Amino acid sequence: MTDSTILAAALEYRKMGWSVIPVRLSFEEGRTDKAQKKPLIDWKDHQTRIASEDELKTWWKKWPEAQIGVVTGKISGLVVLDVDPGATIEKINELRIPPTPTVKTPRGFHYYLKYPGSPMKNATDLFGRNSHIDLRADGGFAVIPPSVYPDGRTYEWAIHPDAEDLAAVPAILLLSQASDKNGTLKSIANGVTEGSRNDSAAKFIGAVISRAPQAEWKNVGWQEAVRWNMTNSPPLPKEELEQVFSSITAREAARIKFPVEETEENVPSKARNSESGADNLLGIAKRKGVDLFHNETGEPYARIPIHDHFEIWPCKHSQMQRWLSYLFYENTGSAPKTDVLTQTVNMLESMASYDGERRKLHNRVAWYEGSFWYDLTDADWRVVRIDGNGWEIVAAPPILFQRYAHQQPQVEPQSGMDTKKILEFVNITNEADQILFLVFLISCFISGFPHPILVPNGQRGSAKSTLFRLIRKIVDPSIPELLSLPKRPEELVQLLSHHWLAPFDNVTAINDATSDALCRAITGDGFSKRRLYSDDEDVIYEFLRCLGLNAINNMVTKPDLLERSLLINLERIPNENRREEKVFWDDFAKARPMILGGIFDLLSRTIPLHESLVLNELPRMADFTRWGCAISEALGYGKEKFLDAYKLNIAAQTEEAIRENPVADALVLFMETQKVVWNGTASVLLEKLKEVAAGQGTDMDDRGWPKGANVLSKKLKELKTTLVEKGIHMFQAGREITLYKSDLKMDTGASEKSEPEFPTETFFR
Repeated sequence: MTDSTILAAALEYRKMGWSVIPVRLSFEEGRTDKAQKKPLIDWKDHQTRIASEDELKTWWKKWPEAQIGVVTGKISGLVVLDVDPGATIEKINELRIPPTPTVKTPRGFHYYLKYPGSPMKNATDLFGRNSHIDLRADGGFAVIPPSVYPDGRTYEWAIHPDAEDLAAVPAILLLSQASDKNGTLKSIANGVTEGSRNDSAAKFIGAVISRAPQAEWKNVGWQEAVRWNMTNSPPLPKEELEQVFSSITAREAARIKFPVEETEENVPSKARNSESGADNLLGIAKRKGVDLFHNETGEPYARIPIHDHFEIWPCKHSQMQRWLSYLFYENTGSAPKTDVLTQTVNMLESMASYDGERRKLHNRVAWYEGSFWYDLTDADWRVVRIDGNGWEIVAAPPILFQRYAHQQPQVEPQSGMDTKKILEFVNITNEADQILFLVFLISCFISGFPHPILVPNGQRGSAKSTLFRLIRKIVDPSIPELLSLPKRPEELVQLLSHHWLAPFDNVTAINDATSDALCRAITGDGFSKRRLYSDDEDVIYEFLRCLGLNAINNMVTKPDLLERSLLINLERIPNENRREEKVFWDDFAKARPMILGGIFDLLSRTIPLHESLVLNELPRMADFTRWGCAISEALGYGKEKFLDAYKLNIAAQTEEAIRENPVADALVLFMETQKVVWNGTASVLLEKLKEVAAGQGTDMDDRGWPKGANVLSKKLKELKTTLVEKGIHMFQAGREITLYKSDLKMDTGASEKSEPEFPTETFFR
């Protein structure tokens, strides 16, 4: 059997509405009587969604030897009865299996039955130990034709689905799933004697219809009731059996508040929008396939089916209420009352919080199951999956992303463009800065590690804002494209929680609290804020974000934020090189799909390079450096060019930190007057630095200048990493400060290394 035949069959089953997965069949060592059946993917997600055609093609391209498994249960609308050799003819006859699609397996038969309205569990040895009759339902799968057994035998249709509709699940199987703590159902399953027939009939019928969809009550329920009645001694008169059946079905319909038929007899109009209407609406939502869960902070969410795709929203989102209103009207012909909607949403929230799984939701990009995922944020909720074999658009992705109102749909990507073509739209002329820019831009499609903050420097007319708009359109299209930097850290946290890429334009000042918050957003430290001013409940934010800061003069002055920055120089654009804005953006719009596709092409090449990359040492922002080397290799520059460019950037950070800090500036000048080492107290050092600063005309009344020795000690600790880059090492023992000058600058990871080794007698009196 060729892999193309297998794939064609898998695609056909998908068209039938069945969820299929790739499986491997193999014999255990030393056995040839029974094969092991192992899914080749993590198939839990496909118990609630059907894989796309592109996913199937990718699987069978990766595993051409794979066979086909069909996921049983609600997702495919299937229950499979597995009868293996050893099952007695008496037990098979007792099942009374009606004509239904049937597979002849290498070991027995699989009977394909229609999934009932209520959940069904998998079951092994239904009729006791070694009965050799199993059930595959929710959470199960079965191998399906034309799959091939390890010894070459094939699975074949004895009765093809085209020849016979799926039969309803026999009552004996429904009863096997019903709650029967006292063994009552088992005791009446094969009939009763006169005197207990009415009561037993009520129990039997109630158990059967509780496991079957209401649309099949008159079909399955009544037929099974008649069959069971014939085993009684003597059978109930038909009229009495009909009365029992009518009474039990009416009671069950009233209990679940959902009509068997939309008639005034069966469903009083007041029941459609009454106090119990929330139970009704909740039942409708569950039958439609709502998937409830909570995110990593415990917030309740729902994945809901909308036409031919799924959407993910917080339970309290307005989209959820609109969907529930639509369901209610579709099923009752009337609009739900406000209290019905509120009660239903509250119940969904509770179920999502306590019964739902915990799932991490991402913003725009994600790393999941060995692949990059990128949310196109389009109306069909499609995403792009990128791995080492290429990329594809996935129509029904796993639960990965949440959406925000500001996000705009991304263009449809197209392969084939050299990623360096982006440089034609940016005003960066220096090759080292071009490499850093490209690495930053492409790294924004990779999550899970700290990204440096992009800080373009340049005078008016150097297109800094245009650069940010371009990056925003490529990575995270949103309205507005450019953001204003909030003054209060709590407002910044709220903004960053909604934006994967946050480009802050025309920044005039950054206070210490904001600088610290930006550092934490880069490194992924947590934030907390009160949910409401009226309560003490905290909301925890924990994220890594891609950031940009744009100002005429560099506003990034604190050393800890500077060392997390990429400083890119932009020159003023000469008049002869300027383009009209409309022409520029029209040209970019034409190229944008190919730019995006080119980035995805490059990311696919980057993954194996990143995995095999060997680096002797890593500077600060080590994860970014490693990805940067891999990206630079994929771009054709090579890792050494990126490392050289990054080292130049680190040197620029150091110079910027020294220039913007009067203490650092004075200390560097002071150490130039020392031979190798200086040691003394902070008070003595402060006086020495004052002398240097006075000679430079420094304003020592400025708030940046320390007023006392204790403040100087604190500032020296903040500057320790920056000073190392200038060849000045510092350590402190008690009140004694030692400054050691080295002509050999330490490498870019110096702040994480131990103090330099030298003879202690050189320093201590």
